[in-house]
Amino acid sequence: MILYLKSSISISAYTGCLIGCKYCILSTCRENNKIWKVIDENELINNLSNYKYFVKDFTPITINNTSDPFLNDILKESTFKLLSLIEERDLENPLILITKGYLTDKDIEIVSKFNLNIYVFYTLYGLS
Repeated sequence: MILYLKSSISISAYTGCLIGCKYCILSTCRENNKIWKVIDENELINNLSNYKYFVKDFTPITINNTSDPFLNDILKESTFKLLSLIEERDLENPLILITKGYLTDKDIEIVSKFNLNIYVFYTLYGLS
């Protein structure tokens, strides 16, 4: 799933969330207490290169933000796979990971090993 946002392109292999924040757009979508896979990560990255608003090495990309890239082990694995595929294609686009999740030392170590332009943003979800 590729979406054009005003500040970036969003690529997500999964959608849905288990947190249930009242202010979130996802809270109005389908069953907001589940996550489901919408596309294979390889197919998603292949589709990205043909997306009309994508400019290699320029367009910011948010990853798995129709859920949370660090919500659980399934989404973490997907996020790391997407980062790996982006690295394999030598893309230098800014990559944005927006999370309410907890990054373990292992998660930080994995993200740090990628030779990519990664920005991690933490958000507060105390407003429920």
